[in-house]
Amino acid sequence: MQSDYISDFNNEETVFQVKCSWNGNIIRAAQAPSTSCCGGWSNTKDRDFERLAAVIEAAIKHGIYVIADWHAFGDPEIDLAKDFFANVSKTYGSYPHIIYEIWNEPDGVNGTWPAVKAYADVIIPIIRANDPDNIIVVGTPSYSQRVDVAANDTISGTNIAYTLHYYAATHKQELRDIALTAINQGLPIFITEYGTVEATGGGAVDYESSMLWWEFNDQYQLSYVNFALFTSMVAGSNCCKHGTNATQIGDPEVWTPSGKLVHKKMMSTDQGVGSCNTLNRLDCHPDPNSDQNSCTARGCTYDPNEVTIGPAPHLVYRTIGGQLDIFYFPGPSPEQVIQQYQQIIGTPFLPSYWALGFHICRYGYQSTQDVQTVVNRTIGYNIPFDVAWADINYMDRYKDFTLDQTNASFIEWPRADMVPQNINNQYPLVNGTKILLGVVWPDHHVAFPDFLDPTGQTNQWWSNEFAKFRETVAIDGVWIDMNEISNFNTGFYNSTSQKIYHIKSPRDQPLLCPISGPDAEFDAPPYLTYSVYTNGPQLATDTVCMCAVTGRRSQTFYDTKNLYGWSEMVATDLVQKQAIGKRGAVISRSTFPSSGSYGGHWLGDNHATWDDLKYSIIGIQEFNMFGIPFVGADICGFEQATTEELCLRWQQLGAFYPFMRYLIYDKRRIILFRNHNDNGQPAQDPGVWPSVAEATRKSNLFRYRHLPYLYTLLFNASLNGGTVARPVFFEFPNDTATYELSLQFMWGPALMVVPVTDQFVAEVSGYLPVSATWYSVYDYFYGTSVTANYSSFPAPSEYMTPTFIRAGYIIPRQLPSVTTTLSRQNPFQLLVALASTKSNGQTHHLAYGELYWDDGETIVDNINTYNYYHFEYSFSAKTDLANLTISRTKQAMGITLPTLDNIEVFGLPYAPNFSTAKLNGSPITINTAISSYSPFTRVLNITTTNFINLNNNGPTWTLTWNNQ
Repeated sequence: MQSDYISDFNNEETVFQVKCSWNGNIIRAAQAPSTSCCGGWSNTKDRDFERLAAVIEAAIKHGIYVIADWHAFGDPEIDLAKDFFANVSKTYGSYPHIIYEIWNEPDGVNGTWPAVKAYADVIIPIIRANDPDNIIVVGTPSYSQRVDVAANDTISGTNIAYTLHYYAATHKQELRDIALTAINQGLPIFITEYGTVEATGGGAVDYESSMLWWEFNDQYQLSYVNFALFTSMVAGSNCCKHGTNATQIGDPEVWTPSGKLVHKKMMSTDQGVGSCNTLNRLDCHPDPNSDQNSCTARGCTYDPNEVTIGPAPHLVYRTIGGQLDIFYFPGPSPEQVIQQYQQIIGTPFLPSYWALGFHICRYGYQSTQDVQTVVNRTIGYNIPFDVAWADINYMDRYKDFTLDQTNASFIEWPRADMVPQNINNQYPLVNGTKILLGVVWPDHHVAFPDFLDPTGQTNQWWSNEFAKFRETVAIDGVWIDMNEISNFNTGFYNSTSQKIYHIKSPRDQPLLCPISGPDAEFDAPPYLTYSVYTNGPQLATDTVCMCAVTGRRSQTFYDTKNLYGWSEMVATDLVQKQAIGKRGAVISRSTFPSSGSYGGHWLGDNHATWDDLKYSIIGIQEFNMFGIPFVGADICGFEQATTEELCLRWQQLGAFYPFMRYLIYDKRRIILFRNHNDNGQPAQDPGVWPSVAEATRKSNLFRYRHLPYLYTLLFNASLNGGTVARPVFFEFPNDTATYELSLQFMWGPALMVVPVTDQFVAEVSGYLPVSATWYSVYDYFYGTSVTANYSSFPAPSEYMTPTFIRAGYIIPRQLPSVTTTLSRQNPFQLLVALASTKSNGQTHHLAYGELYWDDGETIVDNINTYNYYHFEYSFSAKTDLANLTISRTKQAMGITLPTLDNIEVFGLPYAPNFSTAKLNGSPITINTAISSYSPFTRVLNITTTNFINLNNNGPTWTLTWNNQ
């Protein structure tokens, strides 16, 4: 007997390629000549039960769905059908991969619906006696093309669907109408697609048709795009928070034993990131790397939309409006897929150098003295630290800017008769206008700037307000929040009732949106998307009415909602540069494709839990895939009181966020390294606990020492596209062991980070890909080679996070100081990790790297003409000679470089003769008192003050020495 019948019988008429989706009231199956996704079974004429069992077991082995179908031909075969379904359900009913299909064709055309139903009423109890949960599909008359007749006479029971045969070549419009009729009556249907129709009803498969079924109707009445993903793993459609098992980038629930689907709403909403919240909230992004093998793309529209990921795997994408563009990025490597995606959306912005430092923020500061206390406490522990943030507590009654009625545009009601005069009449500046007012943090109503205003006048007003503000406070960057849009008091009304939800400010009258009548077209569409079923009763829950107008009355909010955060980012990036005159940095909560070209992102209001620490690692990697590499999470957690151990470990991890911020509710921290914390929670800045302060100081010194490398990665991404903090499989796509590594990640191609993510541990398990050589760059045997493969690495709290450098790479470093400004003045360093290769019978030890360097603050109008340095490094060593070459490929004007005073080489098997050292052929002195080489660790350290001056000579500097 063959071992895998899914492969062996995929071309038979009785085996179907199935993409099954129990989505609301639609299940879909498609016949296709591929072997890698999932299989189905229909009985053959010889009733080969042995082969049927093999097919079912192969399907279970692959974790895919199979259809068990007894095709009865009239009453004489009912007893056989009873035995068949009794045996299958008893043997396999405990597996979630079985779908039962019941057919009865007494006259070859499925008979009448009453006859089919009577047959089903006999068979279904037999199945349910053994299998109470799996789906049962019932055939319908006229070769299952009259599913509508079952709508008025359904079969009792749960998880029962009705078959609709869909033929790609014929009956398309007619079948669409039939399906729509059935669906509108709430009938679950099972759509089986055939490529062409022959006399036998089967025939050859139209491959393109069987891969995708596209239906386009207004506001998704029967509209979806179904992508078959032929792969072993599917990544997430958006954002940083997934299921209850934080082990995969993407959606771990896809692969649970229950085989359940994961619904992903793609509508930006003000929704926190608590451990029980599996939804996407603040952002809307496709995943250009939807799987590691096929590297297909999926989309995101301006309108509310959703994605469903299911077993097999498969993907169903629904949108209720907007323009849908589908792109396929061929790669072939995952990193190339991201670069190709960024050719469409734009490459990431380059943050100011200071923005790479450590940021501390708290929601709940009562005075500037509170801020000063935290700053002094941090400085007192000699913790490298650059930026102090204030949340909204610095504002007068939480107000941003005042309204400019003359020029700026604000979100409005579509008609004057819809304006709630009892609200607008309270405020002279909006009385008599159609400006829509909501409730957010201020103690009275607010208006929402229309950043999509095509005249530019709103952006000009925004610019003027920032310029006035900076005259009072010399800010260097901007954090924009609540821009999904979030509204605290949103209610709904129809002809008979009024309901209000999410009241946070009972002093103010709520915003009310229509959900019935002619004005409810956008607030109560026929399909509300999964967002409604998870976030509230209507699309406008926690936001403004979908019927509102934007773009100076040229667009509906329904069509532009997901663009609001993006449009504010674009405007704010422009005006902060105008106000500050330097590059600055913008951090936004709500984002959309191409937001990364204008600023960075933090992952939202998380919780002080170990699970949320883990989720942050996943979120940072995903947002790098979304084109926003300058991203991080609130270190130590925003909501809930943290613990000393959790905060210590999170500080160690946070040093590897591209934006590092410690935020406190009192906390928040990002790849922009940020600590941010909630109002009312105890202080949790690093200085609260001496152990956390010491761990933060040590981790931040490591970060600041490696900022030239991090800046180079960000610069390279801005210039060429790509990621910074990336999944391990990006670098090792052929190593299947990397596909499920979500809790370790890489900085670029060279550094591997394996953080501690659990409490009460002093070691961490990780995987170092076996195709590379690795060296430790943390406390445990620093500089020595580490065995590749799965391993446990010592990680007591006083150690750095386990970090490893990949052989073959050179990374630029710098002697760290307590700020980025002071660090930039210190000497450069190089870390060289040698990889061995053989050529012409001789072993060579090689490594390569690069450095991008500029003044760290000048506005980048055009990266291609921008004033910056670029250096390339190459190192080679053989038995008798070692050679380091530094090549300047681009020279900046007016920027003085620090000298290169330290070179560390890992994996050098030869002892150097320092006295033979030469630079560009001329002898150069190495300070042997502080330079060293160990034949046991094979680590070379060359340290000499003012060793190589990269401001002089060039464009190439070659350092050589003889080996002993």
